[in-house]
Amino acid sequence: MTVLTRDEFALLLSYIPAYYQPLVLTLVATGLRWGEATALTVGDLDLTSRPATLRVTKAWKRDGARRWYVGPPKTKRARRTVSLPDDLVDVLLPLVAAKAPDELLFTNTVGSQLSSSRFWTTTWTPAVDAANDPKTPDGKPDRDRPRLTKRPRVHDLRHTHASWMIAAGTDLFVLQRRLGHESITTTTETYAHLLPDQQAAAAAAAGRALAGIALSRPGPAAAP
Repeated sequence: MTVLTRDEFALLLSYIPAYYQPLVLTLVATGLRWGEATALTVGDLDLTSRPATLRVTKAWKRDGARRWYVGPPKTKRARRTVSLPDDLVDVLLPLVAAKAPDELLFTNTVGSQLSSSRFWTTTWTPAVDAANDPKTPDGKPDRDRPRLTKRPRVHDLRHTHASWMIAAGTDLFVLQRRLGHESITTTTETYAHLLPDQQAAAAAAAGRALAGIALSRPGPAAAP
């Protein structure tokens, strides 16, 4: 598992072609799986509600002959509604405005289903390579530009989303529902190492609860 900081993600995003940046932003802002995000249709989004939301009701799958089809998501709990940050809504509005409700939200450059393997080889890997080894316009190593020093997978955007939510104090049960995990055990076992020191936080919370409560002075002992 590789998680990115905000600055590391911003650096990587700067190397992603503009056409695919809305997809990459959606993956890191929602924690959706690749097959869920690329199966979204425009009608799955409600960008007028506050907060704006998207509904995960389907995902790309393979049949016995290895042919792709759109079917139900991974598990029962994978059917979910995910809230969207305003900055992502601003990015998605132009895409939604240009398409019919039943059209795929994210496609390749010719309007067809996005292939995960092709995206990996032609878009993602070149961006990761470039972020790790920036070059000057004449192709020489650019030692003045920041370097990524990590090689995340596309799926690591889901882990990055979870790490950001945990760092912000999001309850694990909320995170479970957001990620579509069937069990809270999956969430805790996957991300336990990202949890901060909960004992210190618990002590601080107890201290805040007791603040201002004065201890009563003991009165005279009751007569036997």
